[in-house]
Amino acid sequence: MLRLFRLPAAIVALVVLAFAVVQAAAVAPGNPAFQRTWERTDQPVASGAVARTWIWGPEANTAVLTEPYAEAPGGQRQVQYFDKSRMEINNPSGDPTSPFYVTNGLLVVELMTGRLQLGDNQFQQHAPAQVNVAGDPDDPLTYADLAPLRSAPAVPNGSLITQRIDGNGVVTNDPSLASQGVTAAFRLSVPGIDHQVASPFWTFLNSSGPVRIAGQTTTQRLFDPWFYATGYPITEAYWARVKIGGTLRLVLVQCFERRCLTYTPGNPAGFEVEAGNVGQHYRVWRYEQIPGNGSPTATSTRTATGVSTTATSTATSTSTSTATSTATATYDPPTDYAFVTSWGGAYDPSTQLQAVGSLATDADGNVYLLDYNTNSVEMYDSSGVLLNRWGQLGSGIGQFNTPLGITVDLEGDIYVADTLNHRIQKFGANGIYERQWLVVDPNTLTQLEPRAITVGPTGLIYVAGFKDTLSYVQVYDGLGGFLTQFSSQGVGAGQIYLPAGLAFDSFNNLYVLSQGASPGANRVVKFTSAGIYVGQWGNIVPSAGDMTLALS
Repeated sequence: MLRLFRLPAAIVALVVLAFAVVQAAAVAPGNPAFQRTWERTDQPVASGAVARTWIWGPEANTAVLTEPYAEAPGGQRQVQYFDKSRMEINNPSGDPTSPFYVTNGLLVVELMTGRLQLGDNQFQQHAPAQVNVAGDPDDPLTYADLAPLRSAPAVPNGSLITQRIDGNGVVTNDPSLASQGVTAAFRLSVPGIDHQVASPFWTFLNSSGPVRIAGQTTTQRLFDPWFYATGYPITEAYWARVKIGGTLRLVLVQCFERRCLTYTPGNPAGFEVEAGNVGQHYRVWRYEQIPGNGSPTATSTRTATGVSTTATSTATSTSTSTATSTATATYDPPTDYAFVTSWGGAYDPSTQLQAVGSLATDADGNVYLLDYNTNSVEMYDSSGVLLNRWGQLGSGIGQFNTPLGITVDLEGDIYVADTLNHRIQKFGANGIYERQWLVVDPNTLTQLEPRAITVGPTGLIYVAGFKDTLSYVQVYDGLGGFLTQFSSQGVGAGQIYLPAGLAFDSFNNLYVLSQGASPGANRVVKFTSAGIYVGQWGNIVPSAGDMTLALS
């Protein structure tokens, strides 16, 4: 097995000791949004109202800091570190009441790959983290050890988990672990990820309990959706002997994009499943193990409404001198748009375009146009040169009937909303058919007409469709497995009417274009990626002052 470089034990001990000094002065969450997020799950724990594991930690480990992030206003985003993770505000002008206003980053992915994320598509490559995943700081199993296991195959559905990993990252099978009764409970297959979730973790991620909202304690799901805090699984679950308080104990470990979870049989109820201290581990890696990365910058001011202001402050690290930074959060929309080229139309003999209903682009800049008159997909390079074309009228494989939506995922796979065939067809990057699935309302079994389709921030497929009095947004995995649906037909808040377009912004908000002849139907309706209604604009109330977004 390929072994990655491991820091000498003495150096690791010094790094962990230095980090302990940095975080010794615990502080409260540093702004109202972080406070609300922490209070929801952890205030009931802090008050003694419930005995369960922390989701974030008893307090924050830092003040509110700024870290570079290309898409954030001013190129700096606000973060705060906790034991279990890092809270982030990427869009301070967003809706501060939305549960996704505060997110936590893909910290485990960064720790395993060594790719420090500095923007949606900007990274710095460093060595994977030589930091322990669970247990005492000198436990030998590190994020770097687990990194090669991201590509390990999923175990069979429902099978008993008997895989064991040692302190060197070597995986073996131990049939005696079947006695623990842990099974593969849920398999998630989306582009780039195909892993099981172990039964104790699946139960935990779908659990409910006391939560604190607006000063009131109620009972709700701890995580909604289930992957809000953890992200998707990026490894299988493995048993390990982990050093806890100097004693080796049997622990089940599984890493997700944002957190690593542990299951320790014999722990008291409420503490059998715990989130690892990924927030602590990430700070060690980012600010102690990466050479020359210095210390983060503390933010001195923050408004309660989520509108950021100029911030100037200093932060002192045990390993660096005092650093000063000034960041002004402003947004200046670009004004240097210029015409480049065009193609198609009656005067362009190189294309057969007749009625373009939708378009999409891939990572290489190729353009896919959907022609609902010829029932075909046409693929062009960015200069308009025709590269590929497929499809014709029909209901067979690779045929279409008035297709109205197309999208391309990060792997280059193409999804077509085959509207009057009531289905989605998936093609490889070369236009070769791969699979299809019907778009059906699971409550009435009515076949819907999909009119718009897009890929979500985690690779899931979002489809907007309608039939008669039904209008929904549905969510599927990349294999066509139905996950959920939301919204309904109407002109009220959070409703849509004859959906005609879908798009995500860089903050993972979903915009649905609603159209129709009814008063108030022509609107843009905004949701989170989990389907939570955020807001709307357009022809909400029929009047001369409305911004009507009607389509012909």
